[in-house]
Amino acid sequence: MFDYSIAVIKTKRAMNYIDDKNILKGFVSQIDLVNTLGGGISMPTVKFKTTTENICIDINAPSVNPESFYISVNANRLVVYSQYHQTTGNESEEEYPVIRFPLFSRVFEIPTGVDKDRIEAVYLEEKSTLRIILPVQNMENLHFRKIPIRYN
Repeated sequence: MFDYSIAVIKTKRAMNYIDDKNILKGFVSQIDLVNTLGGGISMPTVKFKTTTENICIDINAPSVNPESFYISVNANRLVVYSQYHQTTGNESEEEYPVIRFPLFSRVFEIPTGVDKDRIEAVYLEEKSTLRIILPVQNMENLHFRKIPIRYN
């Protein structure tokens, strides 16, 4: 099986010497495609940063097209995944079916105190990073009460 992590390291080193970065990004995308078709998946790096105002999740996936990211909130879970999407021809989808398969998938538990209605995502092109911002509510506004125990 193809060792994706070694290819990424070598590609990042090579990007320092080549002026046209799009050539290398296309090359890495093709390596990722071959790896995925061979049974592997893309393994993006994930970093967390917490401040008093928000929690940032940075997902670095240099070979993933930004339009292929999907983010959803389901109860207390944040689901982030990416699909490879390619048509097999230039005509309609009926004649040439669309090829779709997952590149990666991650599920994060949303901590207590995060305002789920204000979660947003930004793609940082210069870093090839998807940043998901989870705003933290003012902890004073959270409802806390002690539950009394009844005795029968």
